[in-house]
Amino acid sequence: SALFFSLYVIRIGNFANSCSKNPRLLVGTKIFFQATFSTLYTIITDWTVISHLTSEPFFLQQSQHEMYIAIGVILWTGLMCSAFSGIVQTIGQRGTPASEAALIFATQPLWASGLATVMLGETMGMNGLIGAALILTGTVIASVANPKDPHAGSEAANSAVTLDEQSKNQKPKLDMD
Repeated sequence: SALFFSLYVIRIGNFANSCSKNPRLLVGTKIFFQATFSTLYTIITDWTVISHLTSEPFFLQQSQHEMYIAIGVILWTGLMCSAFSGIVQTIGQRGTPASEAALIFATQPLWASGLATVMLGETMGMNGLIGAALILTGTVIASVANPKDPHAGSEAANSAVTLDEQSKNQKPKLDMD
């Protein structure tokens, strides 16, 4: 899954600028294919789950309160965790290289653990603390080792900037022949 998520971050970086006026189209397409492939996978791997969920007794066995909770969870997951976060990510990645976006996403387990500690009172064991330290260390090393301009200091970059500045300062020649 890490490979596919990395490919996703790279592809979003490429498509974010082309969908800058309407990121909902890109996110809607992503959600449509996720839902389609997830449904197909579920049908192929375990049809009994689908037949159990769609049978009438399943819905009749649930209290009205449980149904409201289930509907709320489905709406929250669909709207906030998939749609809203996808739109925010697409907008955020417009001006952010995929490598920097990947570094930001690498800290996601730390945010989840921090929120679980604050909101749910969970604690991290020694393995969790070591993992958090490794993630933070790796993120810091990668961000320090990754210069903002990969060509900074090279003669080719400096000459390209010089040529670009010269072309901006030249007035266009008009042929009147």
